[in-house]
Amino acid sequence: MHRLVIATTALLTMIGATVVAGYLFVFAAGADRLARAVPGGAAFYATAYLQPSTGQKMNLAELLGHVPGFADAASLDQKIHEITARLLGEAGVDYERDVRPWLGNQVALAVRPDSADPIEADVWVLLATRDAAAAEEALQRIAADQGAAVTDDEHHGVTIHRAADSAWAVLEDLVVLSPTVEGVTQVLDVEAGRADALAGEAEFRQAMGRLPADHLGAVYASSSALVGAAGTEVPATGYDTLSLALVAESDGLHLSGIAPFDADAVPQPLREAFELGRQAGELSGWMPDDTQAAVLFFGLSQSVAAAEEQLGELEGGQEVGDALDQFRALAAFGLGIDVDDDLLPLFDGETAVAVDGLDRAEPAPLLLLRPSDGDGAEARLERLRDALEERGASVSEQEAAGVTVTSIEVPDLATVSYAVRDGVVLAGLSVEDVADALEAHDGDSLADTPRYAAAWELAGTRGGPEIYVDVAALIDGFGSEVGIEGEAGDILREIGALAVTAPARESHSEIHIVLTVR
Repeated sequence: MHRLVIATTALLTMIGATVVAGYLFVFAAGADRLARAVPGGAAFYATAYLQPSTGQKMNLAELLGHVPGFADAASLDQKIHEITARLLGEAGVDYERDVRPWLGNQVALAVRPDSADPIEADVWVLLATRDAAAAEEALQRIAADQGAAVTDDEHHGVTIHRAADSAWAVLEDLVVLSPTVEGVTQVLDVEAGRADALAGEAEFRQAMGRLPADHLGAVYASSSALVGAAGTEVPATGYDTLSLALVAESDGLHLSGIAPFDADAVPQPLREAFELGRQAGELSGWMPDDTQAAVLFFGLSQSVAAAEEQLGELEGGQEVGDALDQFRALAAFGLGIDVDDDLLPLFDGETAVAVDGLDRAEPAPLLLLRPSDGDGAEARLERLRDALEERGASVSEQEAAGVTVTSIEVPDLATVSYAVRDGVVLAGLSVEDVADALEAHDGDSLADTPRYAAAWELAGTRGGPEIYVDVAALIDGFGSEVGIEGEAGDILREIGALAVTAPARESHSEIHIVLTVR
């Protein structure tokens, strides 16, 4: 029985991970039967529907049509059942015999922490059933097949079955599984009207009400519920709840959500960083067109300042603060670098890291900075260069794309090359890396590539922090080396790119995570 819990949880965590998993999660938040059975105070809730809406099914059929073996829409359902059977079969569960005959149209996972120890959290797996008798018989058979000794209890007239490491109960339209009998009884209390349900909480209703009605699956998370259970003080982030919905589009999967932001609850530096998130990044226009992965964010120095300001609220925060002060002292006396005046200001605007050659022995990372004081960036870098040269570093210069590229070799440490152009700082491990970025800005950059543009077109918006991964390039580069083969390999090889963005709005951040197909 414990294996069934693990297998069901594994299926839920695959939401958004692959195109096949996307098929399983569908339809509408308003019909969320299982949230009405989850005990109140849950910090995490994820649900999935097993019967697609017409629109979602059409999009999924078109989407899966890119995958070998899935082009025939008429055989789509059976193909999905076969893959699901294989996944559950690895956990020792016969899907066709023991699950498919009674499984309804919704599954869910919920977690409610009871303390700072995650092991003590309440965990529930809930499965809608269309045949309670068949579910009861199948679960008993699964337990017997696994050699589990089962004992029975009763709560509110419902039989609770208990094995060594799990418990379950079957209601008219619902199967409840939990690691403990107490977990099952808590759900039965909700069903009997003797305890509050997650669905009745205002925060949950508001969070889920922000999502599009026609979606593939939904996720809810509450930081206040997590912190409250832990009973510890943590620095305010301005965010409390997060809700996400997975939607199938004809050209990819789109996980979108909203996280309300309370600007009055955080220090001024975090408010500044939030405001910067209204911008759309520009540094992709400096990244070479063969960039395989990129991360971009705003206001790094402001976030660092806010974190330091809140260290006193954390247990052990004083020790961290002392360590940071020691780092500043070492940088000043050992390298001649004033971290606060010369280094951190370079990171107060847009910061990005781009990497290519991930399939090679030596990838080529590139650091890109667009500070608010672009004119002062070159002067700061000159001070850093002079300080390092005074302490034994070798400095050289050469021209690339009409710009002076400075290389600094620190003995027994590293060599870094950098250039400044139009207020943008470009730094890499070699002159060639910097030259590639300069040439990309004048010619074809990552921003101009079809795969990059398609990802943001699917997201529908851009702003704030971003992540981009050219999955197709990585799979083509070393997929065979890591054993990507069979049907899983066929599916993964049809993925184009992964992109994440979180633009700031008036009083909230949007979250958009997309996975495109080739």
